[in-house]
Amino acid sequence: PALGPAGQGDLGGPVSWAGGLLRGPVDYPTMKRITGIVIGMFYGVLAGLAFMSSTSNWSAGNSDLGLWWSVIGTLLGVAGVGALLGTWFHTRPAED
Repeated sequence: PALGPAGQGDLGGPVSWAGGLLRGPVDYPTMKRITGIVIGMFYGVLAGLAFMSSTSNWSAGNSDLGLWWSVIGTLLGVAGVGALLGTWFHTRPAED
């Protein structure tokens, strides 16, 4: 298929060049949504691990490490929620 300017395919939408072969139009809003959700969940997992480390340090009597791991976990949790909300807001269909 012939490509026009900026990689536009015959169907008028963007095309994917996976492995050097033309695979057809790509649904970028869905890919953005999936990527944003995966990033948000990754931050959530990191936040959970930080809170587990915080709990174990508090239990071991290391209050300074427990405090800082809880701060890190809170920041990662905020980043994860921000990624999920940003994905939700920025991948909605446009309203006219």
